[in-house]
Amino acid sequence: MVRHRWWLLLIGLGVLIVGSRKDAFTGRLAGIADDEPEEEMDAVPPTDEGIATISFLDVGQGDSTLIQEGNTTILIDTGRHDNDAIFDHLEAHGVTGIDLLVFTHPHTDHIGNGDKIVEAYEPEEVWMDGNETTTDTFERLIDALLASNTEVVEPSAGETYDIGSFLLELTHPGEELSGDFNNDSVSFRMHYGDVSFLFTGDAEEQAEQQMIDDDMDISADVYNMGHHGSDTSSQRFFVEEVSPDVAVYSAGEGNPYEHPHEEVLQRVEDQGSDIYGTLEDGTVTVTTDGESLDIDTENEEWGRMKEKKPGVIDRIEDGYAVILVGGDEQELLYSASKLYEGAKEGDEVKVTISKEQVQAVIYDEKTKERKKVIRRKMNDLRHK
Repeated sequence: MVRHRWWLLLIGLGVLIVGSRKDAFTGRLAGIADDEPEEEMDAVPPTDEGIATISFLDVGQGDSTLIQEGNTTILIDTGRHDNDAIFDHLEAHGVTGIDLLVFTHPHTDHIGNGDKIVEAYEPEEVWMDGNETTTDTFERLIDALLASNTEVVEPSAGETYDIGSFLLELTHPGEELSGDFNNDSVSFRMHYGDVSFLFTGDAEEQAEQQMIDDDMDISADVYNMGHHGSDTSSQRFFVEEVSPDVAVYSAGEGNPYEHPHEEVLQRVEDQGSDIYGTLEDGTVTVTTDGESLDIDTENEEWGRMKEKKPGVIDRIEDGYAVILVGGDEQELLYSASKLYEGAKEGDEVKVTISKEQVQAVIYDEKTKERKKVIRRKMNDLRHK
């Protein structure tokens, strides 16, 4: 297994660890997480050998994916430090150890609980991209890694790793980092039998183009949409190459970025993909025997209610788009910021009938006062 170089500056400790991208560092375990889950989740049946579960965990406006098969456990990212739902999830899934912990990049919504996870589970191996930041969250993670027996690796594009029954093919980054955290996200294609998954962290257009230019095979049955479904990622050229059957985004309710963006959902849907998201579906679990896929969602009710309907943009005013849906003259109120660039009156669109719209968006255009009520409710919902 190839090891890569690591440059690390611990400002708070005044310690400088200098290595080459072929070096790794290890230490002793400092302790275990102090916080206990406030609420217990229902236990999830243990994973049998020959059956893999990939759970896109609902951790709010963050990212975390749990991968299990037999005695093998892989965790990708750990959500935000102010959302400890991940510990409930790990307990419910019976996690007692972690073979591989991947930190795609050092933003706090991806490494937030990293220090506690390292202390509690002491993973066999951790992957990082090699970038540094001076945030307290990052320093706590590095302190925990230094105090553990965990081996730290900086993988590079083109490498392959066998982790239990999973084959991981690195697609990004290469040996040289750009210094842009999102675009240096550790990205890889994972195989389990004949079924493939693609994880790209918060990789944006620059990184997506680099993967294409480097002739990386990024085709996948299941695609974890980059950057929480932001329009900075999942560019059309990239999604066409991935050509997923299933796409999953991770985003939190009321997030200030309005993730996921409607334009991105449309791009992915244009590929014929089924789209799931933690914002509406809660935790999304993919179960596979290496040949076929089963999808389960935590919020089954909303999963059934979510559907696409044809519509026409009637008008755009005051930051909102009024869309006429189907032949029933039903109107939906959308934030204009979620529309694709160049959207105009008369454009035909496909509209997601989702949790927020079912609760608050449908209204009667004949009553002016009713429009004001709905607009107020939508604003309240977005700032809830």
